[in-house]
Amino acid sequence: MDVKVFLKAVAGTFGTELGVHLLSFVTTIIIVRSISPADFGVFSLIMSFSLTLCYLSSLGLPQAIVFFIGKRKNQLEIIVGISLFLFFCIGIGIATFSYIFKDYALDSFLKELPSHYFFLLIILYFFTLLDSFLLSVTRGIQNFLLFNIRRFLTPAGNLLGICFLLLFFGLSLGSVVTVFICISVAFTVWFFFKVISITSFRLYLNWATVKAFFTYGIKSYLQILAGHLIYQIDLYIIAYLLGAKQVAFYSIAVGIATLLWYLPNTVGVVLFPTLTATHNEQEIHRISGQICRNTLLITAVGAICLGLVGKYLISLFYGAQYIRSVNAMLLILPGVVAMSIYKVLTRNFSSRNRQQISMVAAGISLIVNVFLNFALIPMYGIEGAALASTASYVLAGAILVIMIRLESGLTFQKILFINKQDLKLYVELFHKFRKRYLIFRN
Repeated sequence: MDVKVFLKAVAGTFGTELGVHLLSFVTTIIIVRSISPADFGVFSLIMSFSLTLCYLSSLGLPQAIVFFIGKRKNQLEIIVGISLFLFFCIGIGIATFSYIFKDYALDSFLKELPSHYFFLLIILYFFTLLDSFLLSVTRGIQNFLLFNIRRFLTPAGNLLGICFLLLFFGLSLGSVVTVFICISVAFTVWFFFKVISITSFRLYLNWATVKAFFTYGIKSYLQILAGHLIYQIDLYIIAYLLGAKQVAFYSIAVGIATLLWYLPNTVGVVLFPTLTATHNEQEIHRISGQICRNTLLITAVGAICLGLVGKYLISLFYGAQYIRSVNAMLLILPGVVAMSIYKVLTRNFSSRNRQQISMVAAGISLIVNVFLNFALIPMYGIEGAALASTASYVLAGAILVIMIRLESGLTFQKILFINKQDLKLYVELFHKFRKRYLIFRN
């Protein structure tokens, strides 16, 4: 692997990821200060559940798209065609099924969601699922420029739409949800035609390829779904046990803490196709160890800084009524750091078609998460949910570290702690940055 090329791709994607989250951060602040905590809790549930539906119905196919494009570049047209065919079958089927059985959701963890919002939620789900398939195509062909542009457009559009409403009409739960759906639909349709123009596609249903898609995808699916539920299940349990208002407080705590996932998420986006294209298994392990230990260090430093200023950030941006979120944020920070390990190392197993390892780690952690949430939330409220999340995140990261240690022969030190070579790279990057800065000043 060319480290400089990898870092350049990471830097470009990181810049986009940072921009995406800053835009989303500002948008959230405007919404939080304009609607009640109970309404913001309902809004959080709508956004979260539409995303959860995507994970439930994706069957691991977005990951299979990246994998098979990397391995079978000469079949790009066929892979894109099959991907779109499978998307429409799954998307229409799940949207219909979900709407038929909406009463169950509205009687349990979505009990405070007005029933007329469920149809809007389904629309948001459908286009979010299409977007995930298209983003996987751009990752597979390693067109990170288009990937980054698409990632940037939605939060930018959401912010502009929310500002327009705020200035001329005022904000309500209904208007906020409508803006988010309209922006998602508009940019996803544009993205669809853009991806098609770049890749083209041929609707040739090669059943051997379809079978290979599902064989790979199902293993990725169980892993990714369990990983997603680790992040989201506490939100639904809080909604069920405590109500939408507490969901709002917890959402703010998690939203602030997971700012630290900018780097792990960015690294994961670039690392998976990079490792998939690497055919030497020992090289895959070496790259994974190097990326993991450096990502862990930077995330840990960020957690310390966030722990010191998080209380002031919440008070400043969200207002005194959300100070209730501070303790939960502090309690979840160690888990967020530990989960950065999982986010990096899971790409190692997926690139080697060994997703079952990540699946077992995520599955065990999810079971622990659910058990601890039901045990701790009634006693400690949202702080109990934060403790449950931290315990499950640490467990997920620890399992993958142990498995990488056993399979690769890398020492724990090479996986978790930076070395002289890493420090040398930091010094080199610092000097390059300083040199460019001095040139810019002159």
